[in-house]
Amino acid sequence: MFFAGVDNEGYFFRVPPLGSCLGNIIEYIGIRNQLEYLITGKSKIARCGLGIEDAGFADPGFHGRMTIEIRIQIFLIQLYLDQE
Repeated sequence: MFFAGVDNEGYFFRVPPLGSCLGNIIEYIGIRNQLEYLITGKSKIARCGLGIEDAGFADPGFHGRMTIEIRIQIFLIQLYLDQE
């Protein structure tokens, strides 16, 4: 499901119920060659209707910002852009 669009200021967009979008995490990650990294969602946030897919693995030696799939479950949710 595609979201409705970005507001005039370009600061946020709305994702409808049962929709999804891709986003980058703010943190820059550098992982040693011997380690892996896993991003998981918080149950407190998931109870509000916002979840991420659990395929948030980073391979050994990864350097950069991870891309995650954000899933909206129940409510219309407003997500903000570039909040560094």
